[in-house]
Amino acid sequence: DVSLWMSSFGEVEISVRDNGIGISEEDQKYLFQEYGRIKTEETLRLNPKGIGLGLWICRNICQELGSGIEVKSEYHHGATFTFSVRLLENDWKLLPEGE
Repeated sequence: DVSLWMSSFGEVEISVRDNGIGISEEDQKYLFQEYGRIKTEETLRLNPKGIGLGLWICRNICQELGSGIEVKSEYHHGATFTFSVRLLENDWKLLPEGE
């Protein structure tokens, strides 16, 4: 589930929600670190090839865009990742009308 919200200041907030296994508050501390893989029996079974770089890369891209990324999650209740991007006036034309 992806949602977009645009502020009157030309900033777009993007949220991505999943219905996965969720992330405990303790494990959330490691998500955005390089090689910050959560190594529980369940996560290793569901994603055995992950190495813990995906969210670290996302965080670095967001920082380069002058933003950050955050997560809201509870274990066994999915997760929502949110970041924002400031658009230049010409970029507004790229957004679908009515959204």
